[in-house]
Amino acid sequence: LVLELRSGSQQVLEYESCQLGFRHTEVRGGRLLHNGRPIMLRGVNRHEFDQSTGKAISEASMMQDIALMKRNNINAVRCSHYPNHVRWYELCNLLGLYVVDEANLETHGFDPTFINNQMHPANSPLWLAAIVERGVRMHARDKNQPSVIMWSLGNEAGYGPAHLAMAAYLRSVDNSRPIHYEGGGSRPPATDVICPMYARLPQLRSLLDLVDRGQETRPILLCEYSHSMGNSTGNLSEYWELFESHPSLVGGFIWDWVDQALLTTTTLPSGEKIEYWAYGGDFGDKPNDGQFCCNGLVFPDRSPHPCLAEVKAVQAPLAFTWAPLSGAAGQAAAGPRVTHMGPWDEPPRVRLVNKYDMVSTSHISLSWRLMVDGLPLSTSALHALRDSGAPCSQTPELHIPTDGTWASLPQVLVGPRSEGLVTLPVTLEELMSAVAQANGTEAFVELRATLATTPPAAGHHSSSPSARSTLIGSHLWAEPGHVINHVQLPVPSSGPSHDLQQLAWASRTAHKLGTTTTPGRGKSGLLDLPPPTNPAAQMERLPPSLLPLLEHPKSLLSTLTLDVVHEEGGDVTLSAKSGLTLCISGATGCLKAFDLKGG
Repeated sequence: LVLELRSGSQQVLEYESCQLGFRHTEVRGGRLLHNGRPIMLRGVNRHEFDQSTGKAISEASMMQDIALMKRNNINAVRCSHYPNHVRWYELCNLLGLYVVDEANLETHGFDPTFINNQMHPANSPLWLAAIVERGVRMHARDKNQPSVIMWSLGNEAGYGPAHLAMAAYLRSVDNSRPIHYEGGGSRPPATDVICPMYARLPQLRSLLDLVDRGQETRPILLCEYSHSMGNSTGNLSEYWELFESHPSLVGGFIWDWVDQALLTTTTLPSGEKIEYWAYGGDFGDKPNDGQFCCNGLVFPDRSPHPCLAEVKAVQAPLAFTWAPLSGAAGQAAAGPRVTHMGPWDEPPRVRLVNKYDMVSTSHISLSWRLMVDGLPLSTSALHALRDSGAPCSQTPELHIPTDGTWASLPQVLVGPRSEGLVTLPVTLEELMSAVAQANGTEAFVELRATLATTPPAAGHHSSSPSARSTLIGSHLWAEPGHVINHVQLPVPSSGPSHDLQQLAWASRTAHKLGTTTTPGRGKSGLLDLPPPTNPAAQMERLPPSLLPLLEHPKSLLSTLTLDVVHEEGGDVTLSAKSGLTLCISGATGCLKAFDLKGG
């Protein structure tokens, strides 16, 4: 919005401008709603801090913080514990962060044993006007910032009539934003959200019980949790499993963003000058709080702590899992021919969960590759194995990315808070065959979601007209190709799971030989395994003597005694007392035939 002041002769005297946004945030039905839609806050607390200039923050530093937060799947920031520079809000408007704006009020440690609680500023008439004024001034300055979705009455400043007065004022002048305040046990009347500090999982479950019993109607938002000092930020995934299990858990704010240490120079005994980060006590200051100002997800220069990668993964707005089985495949899932990935003669399907609250996946590109024993499958490794005549060297050409690079997948358009299916362009049999050719013992399908390199087509949106993506190709906070999430899904090809590999191998070979004889109890002959279409029915056709071998191949094979006969032409026949006879081709190394005698 731009306003201009002109003189009587229409000469422009002055311009004023501000950003505008249309938004409404509310608490309703135990949920936090933004423009009528439920939202989840993947937040962090942030102090204004620069390693060289302290509390004097540049616009470049603000931009760097916002970009780093968004690249690591953080969508909200709590201004702890004071209103920030006005430019911060404008940049959050522009780049897209939810903001909890906090009044500059904290009395941390004041009369902690409540010996004279009436003298606490929150209860004292002497301080009433000064405290309320903090909220009045915050609202007056920031009321038009669309990124601000919640007002906070301060931090750890006790609880009393002053907080009720500030909350009453803010509610009277702005009914489009809820009130946040943790003091007073996280559930006082002054706050519209239950916002405990460092609540453990059992405590959160107890609060949820109140909601479920109808004794509490406010959503639960952790104003601080996962204190990130040193080697910490642990059990974050357990928190997010709980957050995503109940609609009244609406997220939280990790403590905190950046280590607050100053870049300082010192001279070593050798005369060499070095730089280091100094904090409490390093300046001869007493008393001090030691390293307690270093609680960040990033170092003072904004290089990441290791835990930031965990935050990005756990808070990713997209998730991948193997699609649950259904129908006939689900009924047969207990058999060795059907796995958690589905029937082995069909392409595996991946469940894609869109956790975005507002946008579809139209701005997302998907890709995949096969990892074997920790390395991407390479063409050179497969060709070397084929040339060496190793077992299964006659396997047909596989439609698997074999150069170690990522292969694109078709775009799957999924609306906000919805899920869809991604079908891999190969069958499970092909995946296992590739692992077998590489002599692999452990395999994973890796999936990656990145920002699209081209904008979505005009009007390209999800089935919900209001869910159109607002990220269109050029992203201010990350380059196209930025990785939003990267996961590994296990392929059943290692150790005891070799039975699946062997079944696929035997099925291909028997089908190539055109065998037609099907043995029953007490009969001999080649077992006919055509390309499988109904794994459950085919399991019923297998002789009982083979079933234990398929279910526990490693334990039985370790005690199996084989007679080996080298036939003319190079074939090798292996026979066992159990009646199992295998014939392996001397030309190809692949299974040529097998024979079962007895029941």
